[in-house]
Amino acid sequence: MKRDPIEDRLEQAVRRTAPDRLAEILQECEGEKMLRFRFPIERVEKTQAEQIPAGQNQEPAALAAPLAGKTPDQKNKTRRWAASITAAAAALVLVVSGTLAYQTLFHVDSVIGIDVNPSIELKTNRSEKVLSAEALNPDAETILGGMDLRNVDLEVAVNAVIGSMLKNGFLDNDTNSVLITVENDDAQKGEDLQRRLAQEVGDILSQNALEGAIVSQTLAAGQESSLRALAEEYGISLGKAAFVQQLVDQDATLSFAELAALPINDLNLLAESKGVQMESAISTGHANAESYIAADAAAQAAYAHAGVSAAEVDRSWTEMDFDGGRMVYEVEFDVGSTEYDYEIDAATGEVVKSGAEQNRPASGGSTGNSSASGDIGEAAAKAAALAHAGLGEGEVSFVHTERDYDDGRLVYEIEFYANNTEYDYEIDAATGGIVQFDHDAEYYAPPASQPASSGSSGDIGEAAAKAAALAHAGLSEGDANYIHVERDYDDGRLVYELEFRSGRMEYECEVDAATGSILQFESDYDD
Repeated sequence: MKRDPIEDRLEQAVRRTAPDRLAEILQECEGEKMLRFRFPIERVEKTQAEQIPAGQNQEPAALAAPLAGKTPDQKNKTRRWAASITAAAAALVLVVSGTLAYQTLFHVDSVIGIDVNPSIELKTNRSEKVLSAEALNPDAETILGGMDLRNVDLEVAVNAVIGSMLKNGFLDNDTNSVLITVENDDAQKGEDLQRRLAQEVGDILSQNALEGAIVSQTLAAGQESSLRALAEEYGISLGKAAFVQQLVDQDATLSFAELAALPINDLNLLAESKGVQMESAISTGHANAESYIAADAAAQAAYAHAGVSAAEVDRSWTEMDFDGGRMVYEVEFDVGSTEYDYEIDAATGEVVKSGAEQNRPASGGSTGNSSASGDIGEAAAKAAALAHAGLGEGEVSFVHTERDYDDGRLVYEIEFYANNTEYDYEIDAATGGIVQFDHDAEYYAPPASQPASSGSSGDIGEAAAKAAALAHAGLSEGDANYIHVERDYDDGRLVYELEFRSGRMEYECEVDAATGSILQFESDYDD
């Protein structure tokens, strides 16, 4: 769209004259000069109603009194001051009018972000005319195409953007979520615009036979400063950064870096599944999950893998999550005294992780050698674990085997891997029963050699592991009450597993025994 040359000249003229002239006039009106203006201004106000006799050629009534009895030179000075006042007043009117025009036409009043996967930023003036439309990622460049939205009403621009997203397949039955973010220094105006735009976008989608899931939010003045660095680091919009940050704030298991790459629909699915309550946000409709299996299907996949039927399940819980770079369902259920934990790929229904633990009273175990009564021995424990995993001894590589106590019961902790999958088992030393197991379908490589023993080179020690965990949690030694501290192996690596409390918060942390780095961390509010 070609701009009118007259509009261009007007814009340039206002930009040149308005701001500079105002400062100059205000400076001239300071100090004594303002006092010298006062008398003639007062006289003008007092004599506005005076009439000049017809036919007489004399000074206007407004100036007659001040000039009476003065010499010609004094009269000329008074006339010059009156002329200066008139000129200054006219210039002030021009400057104020020009400034108001500038604020109305060219000053950025609102910034509106529209995110699906394309991210577009619209800047508008007070009259809600678009000053600029910026594509924040390659998908957004496709959406804007050759459109020139400058000087277009905001409502028209939003219609054009959403229409282009529909046309290019970024909004459809699989993906129906739109994130709208409004920045405005006037909080009330920002909230009003937020609601209006959410309604407008919802109406556009409805007219195209699509039930939208609209999340709209406002960013308060100063709030964006803490998010802007994150938005720039991960190449996303400010609005998306705010959305992701609130998800991470309410679920410490989520990673900002991983979530930043997800489209808005996946983020909205996570927010709905986890019950995330966003501040200054309104959510309408429900995100489509047509690209993923249903939660019931994920639960059935877990039951089938565990070899149980739905009728046998006492309690079941399913939640959508994001782990290992993919959308998954976390499935937990109880069958009798056994608690099962599963992670199911939300796209394929594949079992990604599985685990089970028997929640029954501890049985009395022997503290003797492997040959003692009540201890099946290490070889039998390995055989029990392999049989449960459906593997032969020649198919696996054992990483770690240890005889230990768990809740007063003698057990064998056995860790091995096969086909890039890691298996962890806890076998009852008295009965050979499976106390706990899990397997991880992520890629895994065994260590070249076993880590050093406690206290030797390559082991930072328990005290240093505690300090690392507390530092990560932002706590001091005096703030924490330890529940459990254990030196163990995970993925063939020597680690410290720590559980501690501070107030009503519970923390679980796994620390690399060689480096002191945090391998896993989780916190939960005990309600």
